[in-house]
Amino acid sequence: MAIVEGSTYLASAYVVGGTFYDWEGGWWLAIAWFVIGQLLLIALGLLFRGFARKTSEALDRHNTAVGFSLGGFLLAGGIVSGAVISGPSKGWQHDLVAVGIYLSCWLILMVLVHFITELFTFRSSRLSTEIAEQGNIAAALFKVAIFLSTTLAYVHG
Repeated sequence: MAIVEGSTYLASAYVVGGTFYDWEGGWWLAIAWFVIGQLLLIALGLLFRGFARKTSEALDRHNTAVGFSLGGFLLAGGIVSGAVISGPSKGWQHDLVAVGIYLSCWLILMVLVHFITELFTFRSSRLSTEIAEQGNIAAALFKVAIFLSTTLAYVHG
């Protein structure tokens, strides 16, 4: 749990950085975007738990590999959330639509990358099996590297 909690703190730092990057709209707007960013992180955590089956059980068994995988996904989500909420506001409706489209495209990209790595990483088993059932930390760190590199390419590319 410490890995997930630490990753959540880092992800929150990216959200705070994005919120206060250009906060000419005032404190209330910055605080509102911070709350929206935190809600996005919660939603991403729930989405990961729903998408990667048996995450809760593996975390209850102190599976460090699953903790790294979830933490990496949350950190990537924090990076993309911070990037999308940074900058000047163009109005609530425009900003919320832009955030929705940007995050939706990122999630589609993450799903595609997930399925590609599942199929082509190991010949004898799937990456998720190595992480969730075998507790393979190297496989989890590979997954984290894929999450973060894909997110950084998406945000800065």
